[in-house]
Amino acid sequence: MITHIHILHKIETIEKEVMGLKLSVIKKRTPTKQNVVSLKGILKGVEISGKDITAAKKSLYGKGVHNHKRQDPSKATFY
Repeated sequence: MITHIHILHKIETIEKEVMGLKLSVIKKRTPTKQNVVSLKGILKGVEISGKDITAAKKSLYGKGVHNHKRQDPSKATFY
């Protein structure tokens, strides 16, 4: 006869296995120090105008981009 305690123990065992799998995947996907490239200072001295941003949007999203309002970064929502 299967008891509630036995079921809870099985659930805990499965949770531990899932956590181990998650850690394994994270370790495989984490870049090594050799793969990390610093981009710090890459745009030093570069000035980007509103025209540059508009041209970049058009090249990325096509002709349908028109005067999108810029969102205040302090009010941005992150998930």
